[in-house]
Amino acid sequence: MIKDELKEWVSAHREELDDKELPMGHEMRFIAKLNAEKKSKIKWKFVAAAASIALVFSLNTLVNSNSYKNSSEYQEFTTTATHYENLIERKIEAVLNTSTSEQILNDHLQKLDQLDQEYEMLREELLASPNAKRIIDAIIYNFNTRISLL
Repeated sequence: MIKDELKEWVSAHREELDDKELPMGHEMRFIAKLNAEKKSKIKWKFVAAAASIALVFSLNTLVNSNSYKNSSEYQEFTTTATHYENLIERKIEAVLNTSTSEQILNDHLQKLDQLDQEYEMLREELLASPNAKRIIDAIIYNFNTRISLL
């Protein structure tokens, strides 16, 4: 949208701009800045993908806990957690594919990182006391918070 407005303005004022020459190296600096912006967007996609992978590995660690595997709450939790993780992963991909500003994306990724750290602490508590329903509820609430953030 801003690019279109800029193009229209330049087209309307072309005669005024054509008589002036750009300073030496201006075009190269401009192109370098454009390329730098593209590179920063790639980093955010990498961070989001890494966060998703970390989430999957965290759940895998929980799944492989021997003391918790045989309980019915474990069965319910793994089904629910898998559902939420898939939903979160799809929403992260959707956010990355939209034309969201870098600042908004950065804020969301920071909040998601905080929620991921909270999830890790809750997961450790769950491993210590596997039958604690309040911990499972807190983990599900954490998943819901991530989904609503996206």
